[in-house]
Amino acid sequence: MCLLGQSFKQLPRLECHQRGPSAARLDETPHYLDEEYEHDEDPMPRRRTGKEKAADRRAARCATSTITDDHEVYSMPKETREDLLMLSIAAPFMFTHLRAEQSARLICTDASTEKLGAVEAPVDPRLHGELWRQRNRRGWVGHLVSAEAEYIFARGAERVSADLGETLLDQWDSGRQATLGGVHRQLVETFDYLEICCGRNSVMVDACMQRKLRCGPRIDLLLHVSWDIRSGRIVEWILFLVHNKRVFHIHVGPPCTTFSIARHPKERSREHPLGKYPKSQKILDGNLMLLRTMLILFSIYLSGNATGERYTRGSHEHPASAFSWAIPSIQKLFGHTGCGLVNISFCQFGVPYRKNTTLGYIFADYVKRFEGRTCKGGHKHIALEGSLTSRASEYPRQFCEEYSEHIAHARSLAESPAPEDGGHYRAGALERLYFNEILESAPWKVLLKTGCGERRGRRDHINILEVRSLLRTIAREGTRGFEQRQIYGLDSQVGLGALIKGRSPSEHINNELRQGLPGIVCMRHYPGYFFAPTRYNPGDCPTRDHDIPPPRGMPEYLLEAAEGRFEQFDRWAAVALQTRSCSTWARFTLRLLYPVRTIQWPW
Repeated sequence: MCLLGQSFKQLPRLECHQRGPSAARLDETPHYLDEEYEHDEDPMPRRRTGKEKAADRRAARCATSTITDDHEVYSMPKETREDLLMLSIAAPFMFTHLRAEQSARLICTDASTEKLGAVEAPVDPRLHGELWRQRNRRGWVGHLVSAEAEYIFARGAERVSADLGETLLDQWDSGRQATLGGVHRQLVETFDYLEICCGRNSVMVDACMQRKLRCGPRIDLLLHVSWDIRSGRIVEWILFLVHNKRVFHIHVGPPCTTFSIARHPKERSREHPLGKYPKSQKILDGNLMLLRTMLILFSIYLSGNATGERYTRGSHEHPASAFSWAIPSIQKLFGHTGCGLVNISFCQFGVPYRKNTTLGYIFADYVKRFEGRTCKGGHKHIALEGSLTSRASEYPRQFCEEYSEHIAHARSLAESPAPEDGGHYRAGALERLYFNEILESAPWKVLLKTGCGERRGRRDHINILEVRSLLRTIAREGTRGFEQRQIYGLDSQVGLGALIKGRSPSEHINNELRQGLPGIVCMRHYPGYFFAPTRYNPGDCPTRDHDIPPPRGMPEYLLEAAEGRFEQFDRWAAVALQTRSCSTWARFTLRLLYPVRTIQWPW
């Protein structure tokens, strides 16, 4: 392993190595790759700088550029070398043991912004095996096998196909056709918060995500060229969200560089807020980005007045002294009913500079709670010069936290309207009734309680912490249970999807998955995942220093399933996945139809 890792470290030195007769070209100029090369005629030898070495290496590559690609060995990126190294190390362990034992415990994990936690409860391995069969799997939502065929697969020796009246293949085909005919998939985009021109670090978006708001993509040209607000495609998509009430709050903060009174030479004035020289490219770009964002806010105002349902809110931020506030159309927009302007000073939010700022709002009355937050004096300010100017372009963290809290409170009071495009969808249906019963009736005890392991000066998102908590528990359990199948419960939908599929669109979550891979592959640990609702998840208690609630009575059908009698358990397992609002009523209805006797947890 050490030799393999060392060989990967040597790869950058091979980037200009040539095979064949043409390799002699590099031999004639060995000083290009010599880190300690010194000129003989220089009376005072010195160490060559990094820029000089890089320039020499580029010259060496140019000298050998005529060689075909088949005779060259290129260096690989660091991430690729790391992935290949991990693949080569873990390759001998990449096989599946079909007779891996079922665990005798259930584990639930959770995370808060301060701690990671996990709890465990004893369970009969036979009941664990039944839960393993019902676990969430990749593509499980589109499962195309009928209930009878699934029963044969699970308990083939207990029933035969003749008892079903149809052959297994006929049952498979009929179940597949019925499922394909009844499945209607529709992609529905709904967001609680969407920010346009959010900046490279997008601190406001992070604060809203900490409030459990569903945030849209980070729209800024600094992040990716596809998120250029000057593109008509982006504006058309945002207008679609506004028209169909798919977004609750839109905040815009277009660049104010050319609108600043501190810009020299001044290209704008109060009399000419759109620019003294409108044909300048910088002026045109600034005007275009500002007017595109104002178009979006104006559409919010028109949509709310036309329908009478002011669901989507909007806000705009620019420095109080910016020339943009002198544009007549902007003054008229924020002068309408339900709209307005609020002046604030950033020194009131824990930063050492003043920076007077104006917030304009459309139907967002909660922005008026910032009224009066202007500088009253009594303290010193630092001047914004040099690099401090770019740092001050980001919103203060305290301001973001307060603003996101107001948005989250207003969103909790607002009723989500049905989409106007006629779409019918059922989101958030992840709860299994029998697993909720297990969460409430099992005697849980703390298994893991530790810090988040965050780097200094950086707060990781809660979804990253959820995945990190479960993978740390897996790394610990892999050493305790070699070649074992283990059921885990977690309440993060993002983490559940990433763990089931083995990948995520998030680079940070993928990094966590990559670090947790050795504990799964090398220890032959087979994890299975269930969604554990937050209100029932006992793993949340150690993360907040709360006591685990005492267990309730266990339904008797769980004990019967452990003994091989599945009639009652199958009735509960056959119930479709439920949303939070429906799961309690569904459980109540099933208990009325099929009375269940409760007993104490026997294991």
